Amino acid sequence: TPRIANRLLRRVRDWALVHGIEQIDARAASAALDMYEVDKRGLDRLDRAVLEALITKFGGGPVGLSTLAIAVGEETETVETVAEPFLVR
Repeated sequence: TPRIANRLLRRVRDWALVHGIEQIDARAASAALDMYEVDKRGLDRLDRAVLEALITKFGGGPVGLSTLAIAVGEETETVETVAEPFLVR
């Protein structure tokens, strides 16, 4: 979504500022996203943990929010605001 793209762009920009990089090229963007554990699909650690839990622990679902949060080791509010909007679609 545009919101996620903008969030990732801000992360890359912040990383470049910290590292004194004035122009961000593909290598710099890749290094920044690697540091933030964002893979080539744009998934971060929480995204991958939620998907893995849904598939391996819950057979593809359905699963309750609090149970899923416990399975991925995150607060319920974090899973609800970050991952759940995409799972509900």
